[in-house]
Amino acid sequence: MGVCRAWHALARSAPLLWRDIHVRQDPQPQLFELFLARASGTPLQVTFNRTDTDLATLLDSLHGATYLARLEALTFESITNQRHQPEKILHFLSMRMLTLDRLRISFNIQGPERGNNASALDFEACPDQCRHLKYLSLSSVVLRNPHVFASTLVILELRACTSADMSLTAFLAFLQECSNLEELTIAGYRHLDPDISDWLTSGSNPLPIIALPPQFRALAVEDIGSYTARLLSGLRLPRTASVSVIKLVSRGPPYDAIVDETYPVRLRKALPPDMSHLPLPNRGDEISVRRIALDNPGYALEVVLGSQRLRFGIQQRVGLYLEPGLCVDGLGEDLHELFGKASVTSLDLGDLRPHVKELQDPVASWKRVLASLPRLRSLVIVTHSTHLGRFYWLNWRDLRGLPSALAAFVCPPMEGPEGAVLCPDLEQLCFSVLWSCMDDTKAAMDISAGLLRRVVRGSPLRKICIGFQVFSSPERRWEVDSREVWWVERLAPYAAVVEVTYEW
Repeated sequence: MGVCRAWHALARSAPLLWRDIHVRQDPQPQLFELFLARASGTPLQVTFNRTDTDLATLLDSLHGATYLARLEALTFESITNQRHQPEKILHFLSMRMLTLDRLRISFNIQGPERGNNASALDFEACPDQCRHLKYLSLSSVVLRNPHVFASTLVILELRACTSADMSLTAFLAFLQECSNLEELTIAGYRHLDPDISDWLTSGSNPLPIIALPPQFRALAVEDIGSYTARLLSGLRLPRTASVSVIKLVSRGPPYDAIVDETYPVRLRKALPPDMSHLPLPNRGDEISVRRIALDNPGYALEVVLGSQRLRFGIQQRVGLYLEPGLCVDGLGEDLHELFGKASVTSLDLGDLRPHVKELQDPVASWKRVLASLPRLRSLVIVTHSTHLGRFYWLNWRDLRGLPSALAAFVCPPMEGPEGAVLCPDLEQLCFSVLWSCMDDTKAAMDISAGLLRRVVRGSPLRKICIGFQVFSSPERRWEVDSREVWWVERLAPYAAVVEVTYEW
């Protein structure tokens, strides 16, 4: 696109427009040097993304003392082991870059060596190499001598590698040295731990517990449950820190040293037996729990408390299929074990999909879930299906038991007062309905019967919200409009407010 001479001159004379340099495949060294020259004396931020050719030439351009002294951020993204690129990068990183405060290296092993940890990039930190490094992110890179960065690191991210020369105990000691650390991510990055099997079977050989600094605010851990539990058993976090623990389910490298259970998959097994040093909700706290979908089929239970976010999830990895549907039997156990001290007042079960393994008694299963939530005030059920863009819910046998469970009351003892309604404080019920009109009658009968029993028992709902899918065609829109009226008329006697929404 052409511009006038005045704008052209203005752009050339503004160094800040040239300081952020992104180099992709098939770079032009002359253009790279042009950017460096026009950046003048400003701090430089350089990114090499899948740069397979001329990498040595480009790095030579940065070798000058003038550029190294101005290098503020450096990224090597998806760098492969082809054309001796690791050697070129390691040679460049051995230079003194006193102003560098952000370094990111993502190594992508190609060819027959792929999946072999011995082929990972070895990055050995040297004293006085990067005195002011605050952000360090490594993927498929072995970090050696990390103590060099301990006094300055604020954010540390380690992914997809095994450190063969540092034990987990030594790594915890390194973290204790990081007095300025605020964020830590460990995803499939493991340290030597010969005692993990004994700890899993008998609880022997526990890790020393180190306390992260008071300003620490976010921890993210991703691995199979055995390793996440072991790592978390050695960390004491501030009570205000956010935590994300994703349990991987897999039978493939690098996650196959210890294989977790395959079904049913429980979130609790990704956490240590003693969770007192984790920032979980306290007794008396009122919390809202959301079930959210993750990539690479999976899900997580999430709680937000002000600026604090707690997320515990399960995610599929290579070699083992994780059924992403709702496992009602495990839901109540997970909620109780993760947040049992707090009062769950809102439960949002989003992006539900059909589960292959049907429940023997779905009503009883839902009763167990609801019985574990005596203070529940709001329940949201949002389903998802990729089949013809339809919503499905009550035609699934597992979920059809929910209306009956909502109407159930706890069986009274042999002597004593009559049993109480499950979730007596429930005020709001939101759900997405079927697209198939032929199932509307059965679904409405189940829900109406359940809601009527709550009215009779003195526990009516304040609000019912029904979700429909939006269609652009006038014919489909008319059909949805008629179903809106149909549903509202049938549920109006059982709540003060009945609404229809398309926000889901």
